[in-house]
Amino acid sequence: MPVDYATVQTNLKGLTGLNEDIAQTAASVSVVNFFISGPKLINSLRDYVQSVNLAVQTLGPQTGTLSDAEAKSLVEDLKAFVASTKKRSDSIIAKHGLF
Repeated sequence: MPVDYATVQTNLKGLTGLNEDIAQTAASVSVVNFFISGPKLINSLRDYVQSVNLAVQTLGPQTGTLSDAEAKSLVEDLKAFVASTKKRSDSIIAKHGLF
């Protein structure tokens, strides 16, 4: 199945949103709420991995080329995805003492 721009963009935006949600969940974990927030964080990470797996399964050989506007938009979506992934990772790493 050929890859189309809309599918890639939708997947990136969806994963970016999940990263932001996970970062918020990780930031809210504390000693007081660890036994409630900890499992929620773990479940969020499991859901994220499943979403990544589904997104990767939709990929295939691309046919054609992107317009300049689509390429610029895709680069911006990739930048947002990378930034949200870094924020998610930083939020989880910051809580390493609790785990």
